[in-house]
Amino acid sequence: MVEDFTSNPPTTTTTTSPHAVPRYPPEP
Repeated sequence: MVEDFTSNPPTTTTTTSPHAVPRYPPEP
């Protein structure tokens, strides 16, 4: 449940992974 918001909006995943917040779009 880290970067599993590929099709789902960032809800609790942002609080769990603060580094997964600025990933729209995903950096190369």
